[in-house]
Amino acid sequence: MKQPLYNTGVLFKTLIKRDWLKLVFWILGLLAFAASGAGKMEVASNPTTASTLYTMFVKNPAMVGLFGPTPINNPTNYSLGPIFGQTMTLITGLTFAIISIIYVVNRSRKEEGDGITELFRSYSIGKLANTTALVMELLLLHLIMAVLLALSIEAQNVAGLNHLESNFLFAFTTSAQGFLGECLLYFSVKFSLKQVQLKG
Repeated sequence: MKQPLYNTGVLFKTLIKRDWLKLVFWILGLLAFAASGAGKMEVASNPTTASTLYTMFVKNPAMVGLFGPTPINNPTNYSLGPIFGQTMTLITGLTFAIISIIYVVNRSRKEEGDGITELFRSYSIGKLANTTALVMELLLLHLIMAVLLALSIEAQNVAGLNHLESNFLFAFTTSAQGFLGECLLYFSVKFSLKQVQLKG
C-alpha cells in the first residue's frame, strides 16, 4: 500500500463502534474518581490541615520539582483551590497513567496475541492506519474526559474551585499526562514487537 494512512478514517470509525461502551465506562469511572475529590477537599481546607499540606507540597523540594514553585508564601493563603490543584494533579495523573497503561496493553499486546491486528492488516488499509486510528481514539477519549472533568468540577460549585478556566487547566493537564503516557507506552510496545518479529 503506497499510502501509509489509507482508510485511517474508516478504521477509526470501526474502532469507535467496537469500543464505545468500553470508552464510556472508562470516562465515567475516571470522572467519578477525579471529580469526587472536589467536595472531599473541603475538609482539607481547615487551617490545621492546610498548614500541614502547605509544608508538604509548597516547601517540599520534591513536590516543587514536580509541580514547580508556587506564589503562595503564607499557609493561611493556602486555600481549597491550590490544595485541590496540587494534591489531585498528582493523584489523578497517576490514576490516568495506570488506566492508560491497561488500555494500551489491551489494545496492543492482547490484540496482537489474539490475531485481531493481523485481521485488520488483511484488509485494504495503509501501514500506519491502525496506529493512527488508535492514537486518534486515545486523543478523542482524553479530550472528552478533560471537558467533562472540568465541567463536573465547575458544576459542584465548591468555593475556591468555581473558576472555569482553572478547572479546564487542571482537567487538560491531567488528560495530557494520560495521553502522553499512552502514546509513549504504545509506541514502545510496537517497537518491541517489531524487534521480536525481526529476530524471529
